Amino acid sequence: MQIFGGFGLSATIENHGNNELFNVNWCVGISGPLVSRCVFEGVIESLPAQSVVDIDNIAIFGFGPVVIRVTAEGIGKVVMGFVVGPFLLDV
Repeated sequence: MQIFGGFGLSATIENHGNNELFNVNWCVGISGPLVSRCVFEGVIESLPAQSVVDIDNIAIFGFGPVVIRVTAEGIGKVVMGFVVGPFLLDV
């Protein structure tokens, strides 16, 4: 699992196993004192073995430090970043 900044936020969900996964629930949570719209959720219908799915262009807006949590089926990653308007920096 990787998290990227820039204009908005992007993340990758990876299947390192040998079996295809179905109906993979994912969630991206962003928390910070001056950030709007903080939770995004979705379902990956099919995630083949040894593959990666991109979650692109999650729109954010705010200012200041943030904590970003990305989870997929109970597996997660947490990173710190800094938001300036629609840009996510220092991820």
